[in-house]
Amino acid sequence: MASAPRRILELDAVRGIAAFCVVLYHYTTRYGDKVGHQDAPWFTVPWGHYGVELFFLLSGFVIFMTLKRTARTADFVVSRASRLYPGYWVGMAVTLAAIAIAGTPFEGYAVAASDVAFNATMLQRYVPGAAMVDGAYWTLCVELTFYGLIMGLFWAGSLKRIRGAIFVLLGLEVGLHWITRGGELGAPLALRALRQVLLGHYGPYFGAGILFYLMRHATDERERFLNVAGIGLCLIAVWIMRPFADALASTLCFGIFALLVGGALSMLANRPLLFLGAVSYSLYVVHQNVGFLVIQHATRAGINTNLAIGLAILTALTIATLITYGVERPAQRGIRRVYDRWSARGKALAEAKGEPLL
Repeated sequence: MASAPRRILELDAVRGIAAFCVVLYHYTTRYGDKVGHQDAPWFTVPWGHYGVELFFLLSGFVIFMTLKRTARTADFVVSRASRLYPGYWVGMAVTLAAIAIAGTPFEGYAVAASDVAFNATMLQRYVPGAAMVDGAYWTLCVELTFYGLIMGLFWAGSLKRIRGAIFVLLGLEVGLHWITRGGELGAPLALRALRQVLLGHYGPYFGAGILFYLMRHATDERERFLNVAGIGLCLIAVWIMRPFADALASTLCFGIFALLVGGALSMLANRPLLFLGAVSYSLYVVHQNVGFLVIQHATRAGINTNLAIGLAILTALTIATLITYGVERPAQRGIRRVYDRWSARGKALAEAKGEPLL
């Protein structure tokens, strides 16, 4: 496999902040909507779900950076699969175990065995009627869809024309948004499905992340201008497809990302935030329903809502840390080590036979 790209520490810190914002949103606001707090928390974070938009910007930047330094499609597939699936499967198992022991996290929650199987693929959003083990998992399906699209461009050798591909995607997304009235159920199923495959209204975030990467590495003013203009088009597409409050928050996310790429957020690369960034993926996949159950049972036992939220945060961070360093990191290293040996053996055999290397 190609050597790993140099990490930009601020990206990890912002990933951690984004994940923690989502956690706070779920515990302070979403829990109140789905279950109901027994008494009012000291504060709520109703805007915390916009951390997802930051995730998607980060993903566009990091995945494109990864592909620029990747030799083969198989390298990318193994890299992503080893990064995402081991921690996700364990996080899902922890969530199911918590529900089996402590009961359902909110009224109406129900997941069948077939739903668990669909969730294991991360593609459950493409299965009509499939329930999610944890509602936060919807973003992972969007991520995988983005991986599929950009991997197709990589396989076709079209990454050099990525900017044009982004503009085409934006045009298709805006057009489908208007035709399907924002993906409403009354729109034809085929068009709604196509809209989902083309990332719905989230394409501008992934596209902008890629363009931020290109802008950071532009070698002349013309390239820099074209990338900035492309980012502007992505933001215009957001304003067309998203409600006012979402578009306004997204504009702030774009601004934060511009500061990050421009090197103005270097102060974020500190130990607490880098730790949060390191465990952010496991934290994301395990926090919601497990945290809901902690808050629910703690408040039933007479613990103050604010202390219950703090206990949920501590529990989620502890489990995420164990998954990250006990499962995610070792599995990732092990899978890549096996793949490297296999690919090196295959290369040697091909060279011995005089076969072309693909």
